[in-house]
Amino acid sequence: MRYRLGFLPLLAAMVVLALAAAIGPVNAQLLVVESRYRVVDVDRTENRIGVALPDANPHETQTWVYIKPDTRASMRTYHGDGYFRDHQLSTTELLNAAERREGSLIKIHGGRDWDGSIDAKAIWL
Repeated sequence: MRYRLGFLPLLAAMVVLALAAAIGPVNAQLLVVESRYRVVDVDRTENRIGVALPDANPHETQTWVYIKPDTRASMRTYHGDGYFRDHQLSTTELLNAAERREGSLIKIHGGRDWDGSIDAKAIWL
């Protein structure tokens, strides 16, 4: 009996420590986004691209897409006979390509933050 009473508090302490160790910091996003958007504006100082939905006003920015250092970006170039090649773009190359493609559609995969902006994980031009 004495052995069981000494074991129960130790067992309870181990369970509490295990639960506390399993709970980590929460880094959740409000909504996962994977859709096409129209490029409206490019802001190089903030590393962001102003976008709007395809059927919205093409001259008014609806939300901003923030480009992080770990954002993957690729641009597909087509050659003759169905041959194409995907080029991986750096942040500077992505902003240059987006600026040249203002008014065209791009596909964005990322997460929407609480303020409505999008943190891009991948962008396809």
